[in-house]
Formats: sequence, structure tokens, C-alpha cells
Amino acid sequence: MFLSYVQVQMFGGSKGCRQSDNAVRSFGGFSGRRHTTLVPPASNIYIGMMSAEKFVDNRVQRAIDTWMQKGGWKVEVFAHANSSVLSVPPGLDFSIVTLPSVDDTAYPPQKKCFMMIRHMFDNHIDDYDWFLRVDDDVYIDFSHLSSLLNKLNSSAPVFLGSPGFGIDEDDGMERGMFYLMGGPGMIFSRGLLKILRSRLSYCIQHMFSPHEDVEVGRCVWKHIKSATIPIAWEVLDFFYQQYDKKTGDVVNVIMSEVGHHRFKKTITFHAVKTESLIYQLHQRALKYKIHDLLNKTTRYSHEVKSMMALLNAKNIINLIPKSLPDLPLLLGSDHETMQSDDDATFENHDKLWLNNVPWLPSMPKLISLYSHDAWIEWDKYYRHQPDSIIPMRGHSEHEQAALLRYLFEIESYNHQKSCPGFGKESQFVHGYLKVASGEGLILATTHRTYAGGKLRYCFTLAQASFGLIFLSENGLGGLSRKLKSFLKTSDLPDSLICKESDFDKSLSSKDFKTGTEVAESAMCHKPVSADRVVFVIPLLGRYQALEQFMSRYESEFLRNRESKSSRVLLVVILFGNNDNDDELGLNRAALHLLKSYQKLYGPDLLQYHVANGDNHKFSRGAGMQLGSLVAESDDILFFMDIDMIVTEQLVSQCRNNVELNRTVWYPIPFSQYDPDRLCMDDTSRNDLTLFKMVPKVRDSNRGGNDGKNIIKQTPLLLKENRGFWRDFGFGIACMYKLDFLKAGGFDLTIEGWGEEDIRMYLSLLRYGLDVKRWKQEDLVHIFHTKVCHSTLVGEQALSCRRTKASHYANSISMYRWCKHILRPACIFYKVNAPSNLHKSCLPTLISSRQFKGLTISNSRNSKAPWLVYNIPAAFINQSAKMPEALQGQNWDCSANEISARTEELIDVTRAVYDKVGNIRLDEVNYDNTIKPIADSDCSFAVERNNLDFYQHIHPRKELRDASTTSDKKLSDFEVELGMRQDIYDRVVVVSQIPDLKCSTEGRRLIERMIKLGRRNGLHLEKDIQEKIKTIKKRISEIGIDFQKNLNEENETFEFSGTELQGLPEDFIKSLEKSDQGKHKVTLKYPHYFPLMKKCSVSNTRKVMEYAFNSRCKKENTAILSELVRLRAEKAKLLGFENHAAFIHDMRMAKHPDNVREFSSSLASKLKPLGDADLEEMLRIKEEETKISGEEFDGKINMWDLRYYMTKIEEQKYSIDHNKLKEYFPLDVVTVGLLEIYQDLLGLKYEKVENPHIWHDDVTLYEVRDAESEDLLGHFFLDLHPREGKYGHAACFGLVPGCLKADGSRQLAVAAMVANFTKPTEDATSLLTHDEVETFFHEFGHVMHQICAQAEYAMFSGTNVERDFVEAPSQMLENWCWEEEPLRKMSKHYKNGSELPSHMIELLVKSRNANTGVFYLRQITLGTLDLNIHTRDQADVCQVYADACDELLKIPASPGTCMPATFGHLAGGYDAQYYGYLWSEVFCFDMFYTRFKAEGVMSGEVGRDYREKILKPGGSIDANEMLRSFLKRDPQQDAFLRAKGLTSAASKD
Repeated sequence: MFLSYVQVQMFGGSKGCRQSDNAVRSFGGFSGRRHTTLVPPASNIYIGMMSAEKFVDNRVQRAIDTWMQKGGWKVEVFAHANSSVLSVPPGLDFSIVTLPSVDDTAYPPQKKCFMMIRHMFDNHIDDYDWFLRVDDDVYIDFSHLSSLLNKLNSSAPVFLGSPGFGIDEDDGMERGMFYLMGGPGMIFSRGLLKILRSRLSYCIQHMFSPHEDVEVGRCVWKHIKSATIPIAWEVLDFFYQQYDKKTGDVVNVIMSEVGHHRFKKTITFHAVKTESLIYQLHQRALKYKIHDLLNKTTRYSHEVKSMMALLNAKNIINLIPKSLPDLPLLLGSDHETMQSDDDATFENHDKLWLNNVPWLPSMPKLISLYSHDAWIEWDKYYRHQPDSIIPMRGHSEHEQAALLRYLFEIESYNHQKSCPGFGKESQFVHGYLKVASGEGLILATTHRTYAGGKLRYCFTLAQASFGLIFLSENGLGGLSRKLKSFLKTSDLPDSLICKESDFDKSLSSKDFKTGTEVAESAMCHKPVSADRVVFVIPLLGRYQALEQFMSRYESEFLRNRESKSSRVLLVVILFGNNDNDDELGLNRAALHLLKSYQKLYGPDLLQYHVANGDNHKFSRGAGMQLGSLVAESDDILFFMDIDMIVTEQLVSQCRNNVELNRTVWYPIPFSQYDPDRLCMDDTSRNDLTLFKMVPKVRDSNRGGNDGKNIIKQTPLLLKENRGFWRDFGFGIACMYKLDFLKAGGFDLTIEGWGEEDIRMYLSLLRYGLDVKRWKQEDLVHIFHTKVCHSTLVGEQALSCRRTKASHYANSISMYRWCKHILRPACIFYKVNAPSNLHKSCLPTLISSRQFKGLTISNSRNSKAPWLVYNIPAAFINQSAKMPEALQGQNWDCSANEISARTEELIDVTRAVYDKVGNIRLDEVNYDNTIKPIADSDCSFAVERNNLDFYQHIHPRKELRDASTTSDKKLSDFEVELGMRQDIYDRVVVVSQIPDLKCSTEGRRLIERMIKLGRRNGLHLEKDIQEKIKTIKKRISEIGIDFQKNLNEENETFEFSGTELQGLPEDFIKSLEKSDQGKHKVTLKYPHYFPLMKKCSVSNTRKVMEYAFNSRCKKENTAILSELVRLRAEKAKLLGFENHAAFIHDMRMAKHPDNVREFSSSLASKLKPLGDADLEEMLRIKEEETKISGEEFDGKINMWDLRYYMTKIEEQKYSIDHNKLKEYFPLDVVTVGLLEIYQDLLGLKYEKVENPHIWHDDVTLYEVRDAESEDLLGHFFLDLHPREGKYGHAACFGLVPGCLKADGSRQLAVAAMVANFTKPTEDATSLLTHDEVETFFHEFGHVMHQICAQAEYAMFSGTNVERDFVEAPSQMLENWCWEEEPLRKMSKHYKNGSELPSHMIELLVKSRNANTGVFYLRQITLGTLDLNIHTRDQADVCQVYADACDELLKIPASPGTCMPATFGHLAGGYDAQYYGYLWSEVFCFDMFYTRFKAEGVMSGEVGRDYREKILKPGGSIDANEMLRSFLKRDPQQDAFLRAKGLTSAASKD
């Protein structure tokens, strides 16, 4: 009976009693489609047998003759053969399948294996629960197979088989990877197959090894992280494979090694290749089955006789033990010794049932106390293979490292303590290991030794949670070092960082005998407080509960006054309505009882008070507050419930875990289920029945009202079927009275109970106290019936219902009780614990992974609870302040976590798309098709952006690399999503629904999804689609490589001071120096551009320009050439003439001809200005060479361009840029810029203190509407260069501002990344005017991201037409050329003086300096972009050189290849560079038409701009936005006038 109960408990069958919470989480409870009975349907199991034509009439026929005969399953044999050659018995669902395009004789059969799996899904996924892929040389025991599978939930992703870890070099095993060997067979659940199907194509294309089973395992391991893949010891028995002991090769099963014991365990035998062998196996299997049936018959006969004798017994009560052990049972201590057949002794010591330990599998040589089917959640524990003991099951890198480091210590230590007398000569046999982020680590081991001529075995079990804790090496030693290695010391309160001497004191103590003493020494060693502990208990009625409590309290505290916990005081506050006879009677009884105790022991140990006032309503908070008045100022208050078992150890814990002005303690009690609701076996009834079948004790001395009977309390075992950890409650608390008062006490406005504890908890956190909170094994909450009063509302009512529902029983027990007792009248409560407070408070920091996987533990006493120290309140407060929009912004991931999050994101998103793709076409609508996709895209964007951002900004290279890898995977996945034919077909159907009910933006979304689908070729034939998909993935991969190459470039040059003549002093000072005293200069923007503008040494500029435009030349030129070819090929497959035509179809320009006409027309107008600029540059150059003595070459070279552009500005407009930038210190510019944007757009920025950031240079701001104070979003500023960081200036959208699935608005988050010179001790960070303009431009993108208020992520922020996206930011650059804004953001860095008016005047005039050359260069780059993307292939270096000669009239430097450094061409701006000039036309139109005309700093115009240009995002066309803001169609006149081309325009 016990075993069947445990089996049901673990695997959710409906005829058992209850299912563990873990099983519900892992296997979906009752969600299995065929799990309503324990009798499987006939077609429950599908078997796919891999064979070949030559084996059909022998191996396959022999299988049909033997093990297939009695199976209620579907069998398909995959071979190029005809079933007519076989003799198939009637009733066997059998067929032969010929797979198209599969070579029947090919070996290894990789393609065949994957095609088999695809066939299973495509043809049978809705018909069967389990799918086996087996070889044709196996023997299968159907009864064992059926029994095993029908205890599991097929809806969960489960993958069963014999684990392999790879020994051949060509297996290509990755770290932590394992697979299931194909010979004995692989079993796929229906849930796994549904996920695996969409990965098959990818896995086939990316196979590494020649072994099909390895590749199937790799596919599951890499792409389905949620899969359950058991590798416990039992699995080796389930799937038996015979090996040659000398060679290790797989051979035929050896009959002498297959006895009765083996048949009891095994499901499949492999290999069975010979004819006689399979018949011998079958014969032996039948023989053993007959033997087992005879034994069962005999056993059942004995059981019937025993039950009859029991029914006839006259005094059943005598069968119940008269007494049970007291509180030690709370730790589940158990000592058993048993003699086995082989004369060995088995010892079972110190089982620590601490955190609802799940049932363990049975182990060889152990008493069979646990279910033999529990292996599903366990792994083998190898002591001799430390790198293999923990498979990668999604734990973080910290978890993995900590576990590997400490497992051996835990196992050794527990063996030492739990197996006395075994000594060092004892041998480790084997063990089980379970690791789960929600539960921690559970380790079960077996050791053996010889003693007294006998073989003795010892079994130990230990558990440690690493959700909030650490495992510490050598007991407590080294804890400080570990904390410092994982966290900065400054991040933790002093109480956590102990001095080494503190640890030495702790380690030197040998007297660790009780859990209290261990816990007292677990943290920094300090003397235990002797302050008095005052228990405060409010009470309304509940006389019987008071009797029980006082009986226990007396024996624990009152009789033993000399105990170390004697300084305690119990204060009971009585409530009651004097008009209510029942309450009045109970109150009188309680007063009488308490008075008798007080008379006996005195008021120093017990006091009671009645709440003042007639008809006083019960208020737990008021009662606690009243009771606290009795305590002295230095007392410790322990707020308690009448239903708790309080112990002397608990008082010691209370004293040790509180510290005045620093720490309070909130223990988590263990709450008992209702005994009447529990599913009980023969042993549990004694432990659980509190009010029945227990002898009543009469005590005439304190009998209360007429000597009432006192119910004796039965101790409670902390097992998961006995109760639950009440971690959603905060009512039991221990703290100093002074801390209680400083936090403000309880909220006295709350009547009844519930919510007052939560508010108190939050008050303590706000006051700044740290909170210790963990599961306290000796704090037990006794079950009592509770009726929620009708007057309770809101959170109080919810708390009451939650508590009531939780205490009844677990879900399976409730199901059984309701089904058999209440029948249809049963009402279910679905309890979601912990409460909202717990979700928003404690786990918030955990979810950000700052502390994930780190643990603190004490292992000095095996009976002691593992100690948990909760996160300091300061972190909780800090995390609780973090807005919801920032919760997903995590910058502390490890490389493994980035990888795991990537896989999880793919799995979750694919599941949504799969669900939509499975909807019947005649059932699709907006709500079940469009909305789920849009909601998924919203959440996908948040996680995707976070993972992608690492590669651009993170200081750690391994994380940047991991992010790059993630980016590639996600880009491939995005290609996959874009190629989903099933989604496209359903969206098209939705678009055709008459009178479709959705918003205007929703219709735009549907139209965009259809257009994107067509641009992906989903309206084309499948073979073309596959080509397009392959091309897109390749484009994505090499595009990422292109940018990574540039980011990782780190070449450095060394120049003497003479070689850097002309550069300003502050720039020279900011440079590092080499050992030779030379100045180090890099090719990063803050070094390169200032040098090219100001260095007067031509050769220095030449060296730098050659190097700058030769960066990554070899690798990136090849990448760019391939990109051009692939883009052209894709465009033609989609029906476009070239790639530019494909791109412009989605832009304002619409066609490349319009772009070419725009560029050439503008170039012709700029040519006279460009010629004049070059002529002026040559004049200046000739004069300089005469002075310097250098030879004048009569031309302007590429390395001369920026230098002489600067010279023209300085000479023609007398602009000294070195002098000018002294007025633009970065901090002043930043303050001024933020002020201008706030005033202009009607916003309010506030800097966030102590933000969660990726580097110390980064700052975080929140953005609110200035008028309404509504929070709009957040932005990061990361303004200084560092190694590996993104090398340009850009805005990154991190969280799209759109509607979430529940209809609430998701607030936008953006980051501006730049590379402005970082200030040093010797030099202030001064910005050139160009950099100020860049700052304004990129911050304009940030505001576009924040202010957009679209419904859908697809249209959020800057997701507008690409040739319009720059216009809003370019428009805001104009403020860098206007006097009023310039004054707001400038101030001399030394004396704070204002920017002189004459300098402002000259600066404004200089705006059109070099207009010709500047814009001709822009057109040159745009022409390069257009020309290469209107061709099938191109020599990109030559195309650029030709454009320079034709348009710019400055030759490209020989040997360089500027396109290889031009990130726009590979980073998403392909065929779109024209957009900068195109959008600049609109930017000047907006500025001159509205702002220049109505006021540059006009807040009214600014808010209109925010409302009509920024707010829509991409939800409406750009032309429509412009018309709305301009109140007319856009024009070019303002742009031409601004550039001094009015006359040219008029001539045209």
C-alpha cells in the first residue's frame, strides 16, 4: 500500500492520494491526456523500429513472434520493404513505412533517425502519449514499459533512455552534455516531441558526429533546456545493453548474466541479433512472470487472512502506540538496523527532512522505504567523476561551481557524522543527487565497511537550499573569502563580513550538539544575548487552543526556571464581546485558566490583560501593540500565535538572530494540514490525528472551567504530506522593542487579522533593518479550523481564504476527499503562495541574479538545520524601488546564464508561435492569433535587447562573446520566426475576416505582418523559402562578425610630442605613455578624430588615416562582398530587381531611382560649393608647406580632409576649436542638454541613486511628464570609451514602450552609448562642438524611444520608416547652433565664465563652413551604398574609390578599404545611408517652419512636436506625422535655404 501511494504521489495518477508539489511543477499534475485511470488505453504507446530491407524477414519477424505479441501499442518499422513478407498476428497494429529520400542501407543512419522522429510527429502526435525509437535487435518487456510510462505525464517534455557521455573523439561532446544511446531505445514524451519537431531541420543541418543517437541527444540538450532527462542508477537497469568486458563493444546479450533480478528491472534488452537468443529471452521472461504471479497469489492470501483477523479484533485502540517521541521527530531522526539475506547490516541514520524532501529512489542494499519510480528527478552521483556529477540542468554558473566544489565535503562530512564506527577505510558505494533551483541540493549516499566479520552499509541523506544560501567550505572557515570572491565587500552589511578571528573562534568550538548552538555560531561569532524575550499573543475565544498551548508552554518554560531560556515572559491579550454569551463564556474560562497559571508561577513569567472597552472588536495588530507595552525598552518582542509549538531552542534562536538597530527575525513556520483531509496510511494516522484517538488528560489543578480536559499534543513530522511551509505569512516575528517602536508599530486602523503583519514587515524594511528569514524546523503551526468572517474584505479576506485553503490539505488529498466524500459539492481553492508581498519583496533581487546560486551553510552538526541568511533589507529596499520596466534589465549574468537565457527565450517564444500555428484555420481570430504573437513579441524584445546589449557595453570580454553568440542564435531564430508559414497563413485568414474588431493600429499590425511575410517569401514555393531562410541566417551571422571585428580592434600607435604638434595640451595629457615616454594613440573615436582635425604633422595624419581605413580590411572586405552577393540573390528570389529595390519598398523613398535622382540632383547643386572648398583647402595647404618646408603635392589627400576643414573654420570664421571646447565641459553640457530637453518637451528627469548598472561610468534617469508626473520610462547614459565597448555613438532601445498582455503599459527603457573623453585627475573632459552635436542627436533618439506610446512593440520608439528615423534627432541638432540653448549648456571649465557672444556668432556662421565638401562626402557614402546594392556582386573597395573620384574629388588612399570599416553597410543600414540626407530635408522643414518661426525654446511647439512626431512611434506613416505637425505637405525649401543653396534651387 505504501509504495503504490508514493508512486501516485510522485507521478500524478488519479487513484492515489496526493501529488507532490514538485511533481505538479515538473509534470503538470492532471494535465496528461490519458491519465484519468491507471489502465492505459490500447493505443497509448507508439514504437518506431529502425530496420532495413535485409533485416525485415528475420529480426523484425522474430520480434513479432515474441515481445510484440501482447503489446497494446502501435508499431511501425522503417525500412524499404513490403509487409507481405511478414506474418503479423491479428490485433497487432503494425505497418512498414518507407521514408522518402532516405537511403535504406546508409550507415550511420543519421538522416533516417531524424526523419523517423519527424514522421512520428507529423502523423501520430495527437494519437499517442509515448514514442519509442528502437533498433530491430532489441527485446522489450511490455508490462514493465507500460507500468513505467503510465505513471508519468506525457504532456511534459520527458526524454528516457540509457545515458551516454561520449568516449569517441568524433562524438563532439560539449561540456555537461550527455545523450541517450540508440541501441536500447530512446523514448520521447508527446510533450517533448511537440517541442523537438521545430528543431529537427536545424539539428540535421548542424550535425557534428556520425552517430545518430549523439545528434538526437545534442538536439534535445541544446534546444530543449526544460526537458527532463533522468540519469539515475535505475535508468541503467531499465535499458540494458550488453558490453564486451575487454573491448567495451556492444555484443549480444549473455544469457548467464540475465537472471530473475535483471528481468524485474529491465524494459529493453540490447543487443539481440541472433535467432535463438530472442526466443531464449522470451521463454525466460515468461517463466519469471509465472513465478512472480504465484508469489503474488501467496502474498495476497496472507494479507486477506491478516485483514480478517484485524476486522475481528475487539480493541483496535491497542494497536496504536501509547506514546510517540517528542520534538526530535521534528527533524525526522530515524535509526534502523536490519539483517539481510547476505548477512549484511543496513544502517539508516539522520535523515534531515528539512525542506519538504521529495521521495528518494530505492537503492541497492538499502531498506525499501521509497518509491522505486522516483528516479525521474534524480541523477547518479559519481564521486570519482567530479566534472560529470551535475548535468547542466539550467543552473547558473555560480550554482554549478559551488556544487562541484562542496559536494564531496558534504558527502564526506555527513558520512562521518551519520555512520559512526565506519572509519576512513569505509568505501563509497554510490549515491543519488538532485539539484533544482527552487529546492536546492539533496544528496543521498551509501557507504560500506567490514566490521565484526560482517559487511555493513550506511545510508545518509542531506539537503541544502541554494536559493538564498551558500555552502561553506570546511564548516565556517573561509566564508569571508568566498563572499568577497562573489560580491564586493562594500555591497554587504558588516554583519555578513566577519574577521578571520571570528571564524577561528567558531571553528575552535567543539561543542556543537544542538541545532540552536550550530545556528548561534553560523554567522559572525558573537555572544548570545541574555535579554528577556516577551511572547505576545492576542486571543479571541479559542479556549481549547489556549489549554493546549499552556500545557506545552508550562513544560518547556515554567517548570524549569533554571533553564538558559528562563528569562521569558508570556503576555496574553484577551478580546471578547461582552454581549456575546459564547465569547464571554470563553473569555471567563481563559481568564480562569491564565489566573491559575499566574498564581502558580507569578506575574514575572506570565501576564494577561483584557482589551479595554465594551464590544471591543478583535484586532491582532492592536493586541500585539497592547502586549508590547508590558515589555521593557531593552526586551525582545516575539509576536506569536496561539497555535504554535514554542520551544526553548526557539527562544535561543530569537535572541541570536536579532540585533538592536540592525536585524529582525521572521521565521517561516511549518503548518499542519487538516488531519481529516489528509490521505493517511497505517503509520501516519498516529502522527497526524490531534483531536481524535488520543487519550485525554485531566489536570484538576488547572482544569479551567470545571476541570476541562486538555488534549495532549502529538508531535509532527516535517514531511511534505504532513503540511507545508507557510512562507506567505509574516505574522510570527522577533525583534527588539526599540526597533519595533522606531518602525512605527502596527497599523491600528486594521481590524481583525491579516495585512497588519505585512504592513509591519514593510515598515521595518523602510526603517532600514535587515531581515533574517528562513524555514524554522522547530516552529510548528498546529492545524485549527478557521472560518473567514463575512466582514473581512480586500487583502484581509484574501489572506484568510489563502490560509484556510492551504491548511485543508494538498491538492491531491483534497481531490480524493472531495471525490469520495463530498462528491460534486466540492469547491477547490487554487492557492498561489507566496503572497504578492513575498513576490514583490524577497525574490526581486534573486530574479535579477545578483545573488543567484551563492550559499552560506553550516555542516558541523548533521542534525542541525542548514542555516539561511536572507538578503539584507537594504538590497530589498533598493530592489523594491526599481520600477517594473527595469526588472528585466540584468547586467550580472554569467556566460552560461546568457546562453541558458537565450535558449529559454527561444523555447518560450517558439511555444507561443507553435500554439498559434496549431489553431485550425476556420477558428482563427484576432484574440487567439494576432494578440498572442504581439504579446510574445513584446516580451521577446525585452529579453532579446538585454542579451544583445552585453556585446556592445559590457566590460568583460567573455560576456561580450557570449552575447555575440546569443545574438547569432536569436538572429537565426528571428529568421525562423519570420519564415513560419503556419503563422503567415493564419494572419492572412484573420485579415480577411469581415468587420474585424481591432484598433486602427491593430489593422496596421496585421498589414505589416502580411507584408513582412511576403518579403520573406512565404507566398512562394517551399524550396525557395528554404533558400531564403538559409541566406538570411548567413547574412545575420556574418553581419554580426563584421561589427564584432571592429569592436575588438585595439591597435595602438606611439608618437613623440613632436609628431603630435598642433594637438591641444589637454588632449596630450589624457594620453597614456609608453615605457619609452611616447604617447599612445588608438584608432578609437576620441583619439582619431581630434588628431585628424588638429595634428599639423602630415605624416602622423597619414599613418593614422591609412590604419583607420584599413581596420579589419581582410576579414571585413570578404564579409561585405559576401553580404552584397547574398542580398542580391535574396532580393531576386523575392521578385525584386536588386537589394536596394527590396529595401526601399518599405521606405518613404519607395524605389532606388528616386534615391539616385535625389542624390545626383543634390550633388550637382553642391558641386560649386565643393570646388570652392577644395580650392580654399589647397591655398591653405600651400601656405603651410612653404612655412614647414614640406613639398607641396598640389592635391588634398584623405588624411588632409578633416585637418583643412578645421583650418577653414578657424581662418574664415576665426573659430579656434581648442578654445571653443573649453566652454563645453561634459558635466556642464549634460546638465544643460537635459534641461533643454525637459523644457522643450514638457518632461522631468530625475537621477536614480544606486542603480543596477554594468559599469561605474553609467548613470540612470527616470522620465516623467512635467505636468501629470506620470512615469514615462528610463534611460541610461554610458558616455566614456573602454576596451571592447561599441566604438561609435548610438541609442539602444532596451524595453519597448507598448501595451503588455494584460493591457497595462510597459514603460520604455533606452540607453545612450558614446565615447566622449573620460575626465582624469589632470584633465577635465571637454567636448568639441561636433561631440556636443552628436550628444544632442543621439539623445533625441533616446527621447523618441521614451515618448512613443504605441500599442505594439513593432511600432514602438524609433520603429518608423528607416529614411525618416533620423529626422527627429537631426532636427534637435539645431539647438546646438542657437544662442539661447548654447548658453544653457556652456561654461568655461576653469572659471565658469559664459561663452562669449562673438564666439557664438562666429560658431553659428561657421555652420555652413565646408558645406560643399561635407555633403558631397555624405553623398559619396550614400552612392557607395546604393551602387553596391544595385549589383549582383561588387568590388566594394573599388566602388568606393570610384565614388570618391567622381563626387568628392579626393582619392581614396591606395591600399585602404574604407567600406570594410563602414559599420552601416553590415549593421542594418544597407541601401539606406541616403536616409541621413533624405531625413535632413524633413528636419530643417520642421525646425524652420515651427520652432524658428514660433520660438526656438517654445514649450508649446515642443509639446506639439512630442505629441505629433514622437508619440505615435511607427503607428502611422511618417508623411502623415509630418503633415500633422507642419500643417501642410513637407518641402525641401528650408533645407536648401539653410545650406545656402537658395539661388541654386530657384534656378532649377
